[in-house]
Amino acid sequence: MAGPYYVDSNATGSNDGTSKTNAWTSWWTNNPTLAAGEIVYYAHNHEEGNVAAAKTLTGPTAGEPAYLYSINFSTDVYTPGAQLKTTGGAYQLLVTNAVNAYGIVFESGATTTSAMSLTGGASDKEPQHIDCTYKTGSSGTVVVTQMRRLINPTRDLTNDSSGASNAVWRIATGYRQLEIIGGSVINATNRTGSTAKYLQNSEDDAIGQIVISGHDLSALPSACEILDAGAASSGNISFNNCKLPSTYTVPSTAIAGSMHFEFWQCQNGENDRLGMDIYELCGTIKDSITAGASTVYLTGTNGAVVDDGNGSTQAFSWVMASSAYCFKDKPLYSPWIYLWNDTTGTRNFDLYVGAGETLDDKEVWAECEYLGTTGSEQFSLATTKAGPVTAAATITTTGGTWNATVTEEYYLRNTVTVNEKGLVRVRAGVGGTSKTIYINPKIIAS
Repeated sequence: MAGPYYVDSNATGSNDGTSKTNAWTSWWTNNPTLAAGEIVYYAHNHEEGNVAAAKTLTGPTAGEPAYLYSINFSTDVYTPGAQLKTTGGAYQLLVTNAVNAYGIVFESGATTTSAMSLTGGASDKEPQHIDCTYKTGSSGTVVVTQMRRLINPTRDLTNDSSGASNAVWRIATGYRQLEIIGGSVINATNRTGSTAKYLQNSEDDAIGQIVISGHDLSALPSACEILDAGAASSGNISFNNCKLPSTYTVPSTAIAGSMHFEFWQCQNGENDRLGMDIYELCGTIKDSITAGASTVYLTGTNGAVVDDGNGSTQAFSWVMASSAYCFKDKPLYSPWIYLWNDTTGTRNFDLYVGAGETLDDKEVWAECEYLGTTGSEQFSLATTKAGPVTAAATITTTGGTWNATVTEEYYLRNTVTVNEKGLVRVRAGVGGTSKTIYINPKIIAS
């Protein structure tokens, strides 16, 4: 390892990169391929001069990643702000292989779908960037390939002056897993109209698992598409505790292609923080507040409530709306509902359901997982769904009172023998097309 290297556009020493005094005044003039574990210290006020060429910063292909740090050279304190640019024209900036970056401002002049590329390399070398900023030219996007995490990223669209159709981030083909945690999109006033997009993936390809937490997308204009994807795309995208544009769309082409979107406790200027909003091929699942049906809930002590943040509680339900793609053997499933059970022996675990029509036990059912074997931590599964060759039967159990126009009021009961204390979990399944069913998200045990 030849480093560490030092880079400072204000340095006045021998310009050999060996110390803070003798730091390189330009990274791109030297730009060595970095070895495993190698470190580069950039002065936090370093500003790379414009270069009339595309540039690639290359890390190791094996072993430990290389590390880039933005440091206040006067105090030796980590201080984000060091700038690496290729803004002398429409030039790309590429970061390849295993490079972990801390507090670096990456800026490119390119205006294409590959204006800036962050490529991590092999699956066991997936790097992360922390507190970094990414700026591209007009219509530019940042391509992310085999990165593990972007923590507190700032996606700065200051240089975007085109009403750009390209996405904020472009996820490369066959992506396995990516986390975007914290940070925000800023200066997005030029990304206007229906062309505004947040994520884009290669046409008709899987993008794996993407988890976006605590990220602020609210600067993006209304009608922003969450994903620009091909009709055969697949994968899972989860937004948790994010701030979204005032309105956004989940494209039907992505849903038809087996994408799965989840929004948990996200706000967009309209919805309560409760905000569960799930989209997939077989339908949608929303809490009743997000769905605009906040008056539909089970009343009484068995009804589910959540703290409303104002010293009181808000009753709610989950609204499951199945699509034309939903069938008895390709169901729409709710999230699991959990309960700690301290009682062994015969137990009833009930899930209360409301609907506007009569339903049978292949159109809606409850699945229950519990500890059914003495001395074993393996869960047993019970279901109220009719067997595969058993004729469907109309659900006749009634119970509970819903406070809105719900003509059918059911509870779905799994009666099981519990042999070990521990967690029990229950979920609802919907197996009919174009059904709207209200679920009380609380297990009632007896």
